[in-house]
Amino acid sequence: MEALVMKKRAMFALVALLLLGAVFGIYQLLSKPSLTDAEKAAIEFYSALEFDGDGKTANELHIGDTDWTEFVTKKPKEVLKVSISPMIPSTDTRVQVLVYTTSDDTGCILDMVKENGWKVNKYKNEKGLYSYMASTFSMREADWKEVQP
Repeated sequence: MEALVMKKRAMFALVALLLLGAVFGIYQLLSKPSLTDAEKAAIEFYSALEFDGDGKTANELHIGDTDWTEFVTKKPKEVLKVSISPMIPSTDTRVQVLVYTTSDDTGCILDMVKENGWKVNKYKNEKGLYSYMASTFSMREADWKEVQP
């Protein structure tokens, strides 16, 4: 009799463990990866420049003499893809962020520097960035985080 009770308890524990693992696995698949502070600043800069027409914010998030008010555009916001670049190793104070717009196959490379928060040190537009990163650095869809600015 005791052996039967032990088997039932073991079976119950095994089923509970399997269910817990399945729930955790589904949660991991469905949860969106969080953005780093550098990625957040890069998206804020890109959104100010490309979607919001906000040169003041773009200037505040950029290190250097460029007046971004001359380059801002105002267009409807769209889903962006963002990733830390594998081209340059990241450090605590420097990181390269890639931002990609799927609708027009363009992207930008933002060299970010931590100086009173994360700021853009260098900005470069790249046509076909997504395809280039996929072919050159074997970046997969899962390497990009989808963001709605």
